Amino acid sequence: MEYMGNKEYWDKKFVNRKDNPLSPEKSLIDNIIYFKKGTVLDIACGDGRNTLFLLEKDFSVTEIDCSSKALERLSMFAKRKGYLVNTMQMDLGVPDCLYDVGVFDNIVINHYRFSKHLLDNLHF
Repeated sequence: MEYMGNKEYWDKKFVNRKDNPLSPEKSLIDNIIYFKKGTVLDIACGDGRNTLFLLEKDFSVTEIDCSSKALERLSMFAKRKGYLVNTMQMDLGVPDCLYDVGVFDNIVINHYRFSKHLLDNLHF
């Protein structure tokens, strides 16, 4: 079985997706009113369905994912809409990978099993 951080698994998955992003997560849409205006870190962003929604709502978003194919798709979708994106390819299975990622007003983690070692590197 593939684990969540396996780049090759996710690259294959994103290469085979259709040429349009999925809809944003309903829970994000329903709870956007609770977000602080400003910046968002989208961890394990995939090809950007939530990022694109956040950009539409005038947030400044930084996206992290292990899959170069997912980030390429996100960049393509963003370009179509005239958005600039700040993507970072990162293996979230590496301890301390988020240690110096920056300061953000909000963090989005959708469908990713967040480990304790990653939580230890986020300061609230």
